[in-house]
Amino acid sequence: MRASIVGAVVAACSGCGDQLERDVVDDAVSGAQLKVEWTFYGDGSRQPAPGAYYDIELAARCSATRWADGKDRCAPAADPAFYVDAACEALVGRGDSIEKPRFFLGYDQIGGERLPARLYRAGPPVEPVAQIYEKIDGTCQGPFSNTTQLPYYDLIDEIRATDLVALEEREVGAADARIGLRVLEGEDGSHVPLGLHDRVLDAPCRAVDRPDGAVCEPEVRVAYQYLDPACELPAIIVFEGSPVPAVVTRGDATGCPTYFGLGPPSAGPVYQRAGAACAGIALGPNERAYPLGAPLALAALERSVEDVAGPRLQRIALAAGALRFYDEHMFDTATRGACSRTTLGDAERCLPDPLAPARILFSAGCALEVPIVELREPTCAPVAFAITSTNLEPELHAIGDRITTPLFTGSPGACSPYTPQAGTSMRALGPALPADTFVGGHVAGER
Repeated sequence: MRASIVGAVVAACSGCGDQLERDVVDDAVSGAQLKVEWTFYGDGSRQPAPGAYYDIELAARCSATRWADGKDRCAPAADPAFYVDAACEALVGRGDSIEKPRFFLGYDQIGGERLPARLYRAGPPVEPVAQIYEKIDGTCQGPFSNTTQLPYYDLIDEIRATDLVALEEREVGAADARIGLRVLEGEDGSHVPLGLHDRVLDAPCRAVDRPDGAVCEPEVRVAYQYLDPACELPAIIVFEGSPVPAVVTRGDATGCPTYFGLGPPSAGPVYQRAGAACAGIALGPNERAYPLGAPLALAALERSVEDVAGPRLQRIALAAGALRFYDEHMFDTATRGACSRTTLGDAERCLPDPLAPARILFSAGCALEVPIVELREPTCAPVAFAITSTNLEPELHAIGDRITTPLFTGSPGACSPYTPQAGTSMRALGPALPADTFVGGHVAGER
């Protein structure tokens, strides 16, 4: 069932023509039973929380879970239930992790995988049990020793699987389009975008803003081995029997990753960089090296920032042909860059993306700490902030000017000059920024 905002608007305007569908952005839509969870930011903006729903029938949050019958259903967080008899008819719940459990899931083992098959409401506490039984490949097996000192609970009634909302992942977009949008749709009419799929490269991809425009960068392996002693002919290693990837990536002189197909396998030898050196490494008996083939072109995306009066954070709309959808990032009008939802302190905050990892070096004698960041030059996209976790909570810093004075590493008794990595520059960091520098929010479901 298609229940996206696109479908809803098009159905309400039968005479508007197909231009309307191209002008509407595919967005998360709640269903009759499952309500989409959103991050509501303090500035009035919001964005869907990935993979999270509120089931109004269960009065509980739930997430997509594969069940023993092969279907995906939205099931609440629950500890396991176990059989206590040789016929696998009587069950108790075991409080493994939830302090005040409301539900328990009964599992079946199928082909070595434990999958939920039954859902129960939690009853009052009961005495611990010493032995448990499980259904394994259709038969009741046990007893198994159970010596864990955990609380146990009676189960007061079973919630039928058919009372949970079945979910199905599918892909929307024109059949001949390169980019498809993966969505999760519920039988109750709910519709949640999950991410993008590059059909040419057959790989999930995410929108990235590059200097020459937005592209969909695939999520693939990085090549860091080589087939020559000068470490100039890049390759990857694949275990025999594992799927050979259709595309891999590595950096290039522009600072942006480049993507490649693979050539035929090579028997070696294989090399890998060790600092400034190029050293040989041994291939295992079940390993094969594959050289990189020709560069592959990425799918271009159209990018625009919404202009909603009031909020500091604005949603980023993307387009691939007639398909329009929202980016997983927000645009922070104060920092003039993209930001990503991250837990910082006691709140969800939209933090700048990307964040460079900071490190601590020292002035001469290694007595005075100097927080710095090493940035590759050139960079694919501007990096304005760095993150350090030297304290209990991560801290963010603005990135400043290039450092030209020598810095050191070690301790006062064993202090030595620090040499930056090749192709990078050291930058100074500003003072730690208060957490509320960045917009915070909380997750809640539509009711």
